[in-house]
Formats: sequence, C-alpha cells, structure tokens
Amino acid sequence: MIRTCFAGSLVEILIAFSIFAIVIASLLALRTTSKRQATVSFLEVQASNWARQAVTHLTSMPYEDLLLIRTRAVEDSALTTPSGFPGELSLKVVDADVSTPVPRMVRVSATVMWSPFGKNAREGRSSVTLERIAACPELALVQKLDP
Repeated sequence: MIRTCFAGSLVEILIAFSIFAIVIASLLALRTTSKRQATVSFLEVQASNWARQAVTHLTSMPYEDLLLIRTRAVEDSALTTPSGFPGELSLKVVDADVSTPVPRMVRVSATVMWSPFGKNAREGRSSVTLERIAACPELALVQKLDP
C-alpha cells in the first residue's frame, strides 16, 4: 500500500489562493496607477515643451510685429501641435508697461490645456502657462541715455 504524504487541507489551500489573489490584485492596481502617472507626466513634459517653443518663437519676432499682434488672437503655422497630443495652445501678447503711451515692453504668454482623457474631455483638464517679457530693442539705448 502506497501512502501519500499530503499535509495541506482544502481550507489551507483556499486561504493560500485568497492571499495570492489579493497580492496579484494589488500589483495590478499599482501597475495601472504607475502607467497612468507616467502618461500624465509625459503629457506635462510635452505641454511645457510646446509652450516654451511658442513663447520662444514669438519673442524672437521683431518687436514691431509683436506690437501689431497684441490686439488680436495669435495663430502661427510654425507652431504645430505635437503628434497625438490631446490639447490646445492659446497665445496672448499684451502690454507689460501700461504707464507709457507707446509700450516699451510686451508680455508674451502661452497656455497649453490638455486632458489625458482626450482633446475634448472636460474631466482631468490640466494646463501649463509660460510668460516672457519682450522689450523694445531701443529700450536699452533709452535707459543708457537717461541719467
């Protein structure tokens, strides 16, 4: 007669499988959360880069062009949406120095709004805003001449 030496009862096996299932479910939830956070971080980097590119592009324009576009919406074909990016860019050029009749400085700002749930989604909206002051090139000369 052959005897088997199996020391586990059915209850012990069910408890072990229950613990295993809890551990696996926790690891899957952790993996999903990690992947979602990595996606959001990637979108934040893309949004920052796009806003930086837009602000740099606008501030590299001649100052007279900035004065012309400060009263209307800015749309530039050189600022294309990054491939697959679920967001939109809005640009603004406003007077930074309102105390003088002819502004010597303008504030250029770029705001990128996006959602990891898609371009038209309202939930989970995030935004990045970058601003930079652009000064009239003659401003340095005027400041040197003033005592």
